Amino acid sequence: PFAPFQDPVYCDGTKGAVKGDFTWLAQHPSAPTTQLKPFLEKYNARFPQQEATSFSTSGYDSVMTLVEALKNAGAADRDKLSATLANLDFTTPIGSRITFKNPPDGNNVNPSVVAVQITGRGTYVAV
Repeated sequence: PFAPFQDPVYCDGTKGAVKGDFTWLAQHPSAPTTQLKPFLEKYNARFPQQEATSFSTSGYDSVMTLVEALKNAGAADRDKLSATLANLDFTTPIGSRITFKNPPDGNNVNPSVVAVQITGRGTYVAV
């Protein structure tokens, strides 16, 4: 299962025991792309009490993918949406490419992955 240990919640909850652990991120907030940077700036300005994490970007990608699929399906109809998702090839506004090909299993066949090692509370280095 996915566990973005760079999220400050994990460091706080484990009293720092995640330091040195490895995980992966779908986006690289410490070195954002030109598409990701404006999202992070807007997010952090709107929610100053809660910094953007990989949960923020994954949630945004999920919602934007659903919006795109609904647009392509033309209706909020389960069968039309399912058929649209089965062949969706979409790049979200923050630069994540979402590609489903169903069959074989319905998973995103083009995920973005950055391997990282946790260095402290909310900090990491790409490896």
